[in-house]
Amino acid sequence: ANEQHKGGRLHAYELLCKMTLQREHDTPLEPGHLSQFYAVLHHGLHSTDEDVVNEIVRSSSNYFPSTLDASTLLLLDFIYAFNNTPPTQAPRVEAQTILGSTLCFPNLYHDIPVLKPDVADPTTTICSNVKDYVVEALLTSGKKEPSAAARCVALSSTGVWLYEELTTSHTRHSRVKEAINVLLVSLKFSNRTVASVACTQLHLLTHCSTELMENMPEMPPRIIEVMSLTVSALLNGTEAKNTDSGRQLLVSLLLCILDWCMAVPLELLTDTYGAESDKRLIRTVFKALQTAALGKPGHSAKHSYSLSDLASQDFDPNLQLEKVQEAPGFVNRSKLNSVNRSNTVQLGRDGAVSLAAHTVLSHLTNHLGHFPLARGCSLLACRVSEHQDVEDAPGELSSKLFNSPNVQFLIYNDTCLMSVVEIPAETSKPGGGAADDMLSSNRCVRFIMRDGGGKYCWDWSLLYSPSAAQDANKPVHCEPLSTLDDEIGHSANAHCQAYMDYSSQEEGRRSTVVPTELPVHSQPQPDGTDKLDSLLQYIGWSSPECQSRGCPLNTHSPPPPPVLPPDVQSNAITRILQHHTQLGASYVGNSRSKAIAPEPAVKSPPPFHLARLVCAQMGFLSRDNRHRVHLLKKNERFLRELKNLDSRHCRETHKVAVLYIAPGQEDKLSVLSNTGGSKEYEDFVAGLGWEVDLRSHCGFRGKLQSDGSAGVSAPYYATSTLEVVFHVATRFPSTDDSARNVKLKHLGNDEVHIVWSEHSRDYRRGIIPTEFGDVVIVIYPIRHGLYRVQIIKKPDVPYFGPLFDGAIVNSRVLPVLVRETAINAGRAKRSQIPLYQPFYEERTRYLRQIINQFKDDRTFEEYSAHLFSPVPQVYNPIQYNTST
Repeated sequence: ANEQHKGGRLHAYELLCKMTLQREHDTPLEPGHLSQFYAVLHHGLHSTDEDVVNEIVRSSSNYFPSTLDASTLLLLDFIYAFNNTPPTQAPRVEAQTILGSTLCFPNLYHDIPVLKPDVADPTTTICSNVKDYVVEALLTSGKKEPSAAARCVALSSTGVWLYEELTTSHTRHSRVKEAINVLLVSLKFSNRTVASVACTQLHLLTHCSTELMENMPEMPPRIIEVMSLTVSALLNGTEAKNTDSGRQLLVSLLLCILDWCMAVPLELLTDTYGAESDKRLIRTVFKALQTAALGKPGHSAKHSYSLSDLASQDFDPNLQLEKVQEAPGFVNRSKLNSVNRSNTVQLGRDGAVSLAAHTVLSHLTNHLGHFPLARGCSLLACRVSEHQDVEDAPGELSSKLFNSPNVQFLIYNDTCLMSVVEIPAETSKPGGGAADDMLSSNRCVRFIMRDGGGKYCWDWSLLYSPSAAQDANKPVHCEPLSTLDDEIGHSANAHCQAYMDYSSQEEGRRSTVVPTELPVHSQPQPDGTDKLDSLLQYIGWSSPECQSRGCPLNTHSPPPPPVLPPDVQSNAITRILQHHTQLGASYVGNSRSKAIAPEPAVKSPPPFHLARLVCAQMGFLSRDNRHRVHLLKKNERFLRELKNLDSRHCRETHKVAVLYIAPGQEDKLSVLSNTGGSKEYEDFVAGLGWEVDLRSHCGFRGKLQSDGSAGVSAPYYATSTLEVVFHVATRFPSTDDSARNVKLKHLGNDEVHIVWSEHSRDYRRGIIPTEFGDVVIVIYPIRHGLYRVQIIKKPDVPYFGPLFDGAIVNSRVLPVLVRETAINAGRAKRSQIPLYQPFYEERTRYLRQIINQFKDDRTFEEYSAHLFSPVPQVYNPIQYNTST
């Protein structure tokens, strides 16, 4: 009898669940109805009939998101049913959805009353360790779930749980490391869709890298290390290199490694693991990138250890994962990606994996350790162009720039466009240079480089010496002696005037010489007589002209009057000694100085002279490097392509629509007329990104105009590899039909829609009529700060995460999880577009087209002449004629 009515009984279970679990009831459910409903489900989940259990699970995917009172009573019943139900013909996805929707309860409710799962009769008990039951079931599903679709949901639930655990300060479960271990081991899973989902969850953990470094400092380097070794291990095989799904997994791993390296401190990558070890994390990363860039491991790119060597108490690289089976109707990336992409994703020199590895290498080299820059996250590439700061240059890039003698365009290594521009230096610096304490040239050389990673600009200045050397090489400066000229001159003139008046002085002079006879030698002289004194006295008497100023010759002449006054004479002697001291010190100082100041700069230097010097020193004028550097053909078409290249994004970009639906709104007009929302909605929008002023924003704009037609501001989020602009409907003007049409145009053209619905009914896709909107993420407030997430997507869009249809999360982690889900949804949609190219492939392809079309192959002599002088000068004989 039971078998005859089994179909009706299953249908009764289905109808009972649908009637009871609908979002809104016209009249509140009676307590008796709820108690009977819980008793029926409790009895059915303990049934020995698999079909009954499967029907209840299939019909109860919205059980926990419902607003039923005491719905957590059946928490352990559902977990018990999942663990004891055979996987054959079971609704595995619905089961994992129900399990994933319970993750938010342990951190919100403590000591939950539940029905005992091992007793058929309804008996309540208090469960204080419900998180342990949920985590145990979750990790078991992540390792043993047989359905591919359900395994993806289980891994997404693991990522959501890890993010909530790591960002919650008051809770740290003991099995967090085991959950990360499951994700790391799943990267090598044979089903590439499952492996890609695991990679997505590891990428989600970059947003809590700070918490991991504080509480589990060994986990970030382990994640980076395992992903790097996994890339090398996959490249050693053949399956990953020869299938679209394998190549997409490799690209996802490379980009995930990049974001992890940008998220952790630089010292973690560059420091050695120990004092006696030279092992560094950045070396492991670069070896994996080199292997991916070459397509095979080279001798220098081989790792000195493998995944097995990382085995420890917290990490098991050989963790066994059971195989999965494809579920009917499950959208697999490997099948959908079989579209014609053979010309862009083949592994090799120009393959997608090789190009992604080169992009990651370039990005790490250019931005690791110094992002964001001073202008913030909105700027990654330079915005300087060739015409700026050049004398007599046009106001924009135009053909007039080709006539400038200080601008030259080059190709370097067939991968980079290089513009060499000579400009005046800043005159406010010493010597007009680039440093306050250096003497430099009054000219600068500007290099503007464009490659696959973006646009970069460098100013080069020729430095002569430190500014202190200029003072040491100045002429000797001594205190001049000319300050005494007036005093000395007056005294000398007075002295000379005394000698000129000699004749007049002689007339008034009276002789005081006593007449004396010449002493004779033969005559005896009195004792004590000085014969010489007598002789001098006799000469003075007999020859008065020999007298000195009328004084006898045998007496001391009075001292002549001083030429200078005593004070002037003393001052002069002091000044002369100081002068000699200064001369000696200057001589000693100059003999020890090594810096020599250059000649004064030429007022009108020849064009491009400093740029020639830089190019010569970089080897651009060497025959050995001729194959590395080429000239570019200068024409209007080249300028157009150059402007086009500058407009290409050097980061991944997404624009996401955000709509608010108030209670009772079900039509387009009412939804588009909203100019604000509830406080919870505004808090959610604020958590998606930071507000940017559209009038001055210089990053990705998502086609939002700066004239106010799209509002004044918009939420914006950016990393070194990503830019996202949110088209928030309530930010747009809604004054008239024209403004609402502008709003609808922006919202309708977005691939991903985020809908915040406070209406009692579920959101209908046709409220906003559009051919786009391939993925709609609907958020429904429940209670106690919890929110149910509904994922509506077109059939051709493959699975993505971390949020899944039916997930329940709290308000604290909701914005980040929704943002990451929207970004991954956009990636999943774009991956199915035939011949779609990521931003780095598109920019590199366009760059190569410019190089191939405008490369100017010339002889070495012609090349050198144009590099010496970009614009040949006309010889004027009159200018060099010196005969006149």
